[in-house]
Amino acid sequence: MLVFGLAVFAPAPPPVRVAFFYKPPADGTPVQFLADHFKLIILTHGDESYLAELRRAGYGGPVLQYIAANEAEGPGPYADATAPCDAHYPTYQRTVVDREGVFCREVHPHESWFLHDGHGRRLQSRYQSANGVWRSTYLMNPASAGWRAFLIRRLRDYRHLDFDGFFLDNVDLTRAGMSGVAEYADDAQLQAAQVTYLADLRRAFPHLPIWANLTHDPNAAGAWSRYLPFLDGVMIEDFSQGWRTGRLSPQQHEMQLSNARAAIAQGKGVLAVEQGGPGDVARLALGLADLQRLGVAPPRNSLANPRQPSGLYFRYGDAFHQDYRTVDWYAAYDSR
Repeated sequence: MLVFGLAVFAPAPPPVRVAFFYKPPADGTPVQFLADHFKLIILTHGDESYLAELRRAGYGGPVLQYIAANEAEGPGPYADATAPCDAHYPTYQRTVVDREGVFCREVHPHESWFLHDGHGRRLQSRYQSANGVWRSTYLMNPASAGWRAFLIRRLRDYRHLDFDGFFLDNVDLTRAGMSGVAEYADDAQLQAAQVTYLADLRRAFPHLPIWANLTHDPNAAGAWSRYLPFLDGVMIEDFSQGWRTGRLSPQQHEMQLSNARAAIAQGKGVLAVEQGGPGDVARLALGLADLQRLGVAPPRNSLANPRQPSGLYFRYGDAFHQDYRTVDWYAAYDSR
């Protein structure tokens, strides 16, 4: 666990409500530390034993279940449904296709569930995991009623777990992450499909907290507005300064803050994630200053339901350093 100091602002800012995600820490941080200091935690299916430890340690805040919103992990890569399918491929648990054989039996035969490039091949990413296994993750089509029904069935299956709601990763605002996607001629068509997808989820879970990481954000006025009616909260993963590989322009920066204020004004929660390396207190200070500009919104209905995530949360960390699995704590935080 890393602890860094930061100069005190004048006047002293309100306490920062700090979040942690997406897997249990890999740096030896005690469970009790997270239970005592963090106000929102996001974990993945398979982390239920760690969730139980948090509850035993006295953590009474919300814990959301991470779900890759429109992705399916499976064997391959397979260009289409004609490829023979390896039913013994062992999947991870970040997508709803998280049981051996399910991809081949229930997903692979349905070509309309997938997104494709201009040559009719499935859009997918291929990477080697930390344990040396080569993995394929396919991009799924939110416009497909079959895919949406399958995903909702799996989400209903998860409700026997002790998570308080769902966190959807990678709900895209634009096609920027879908190289040459054939199904959507423009961003408006993608957004319409995402709205249909989110509306189906909201109908299926009318009272359950549903948050989303809104990705490939154009940082344009009202960019979130079509999605917000179906969500209880959003993540801004490149808050304040943007990704470390490329900062936001001044115009993008101001529009991002404007969209966040609009969400807060509608009673939505916001998780602001400032990207930065350990010890970069100058960048942390910029993120905290922008957090103050949002008002450090207090939680709503916290007394009625402390496990309902609401208000404004913050995390400072580097997405490309151990996949967020380290706990960095700074003197500027005060979430006691």
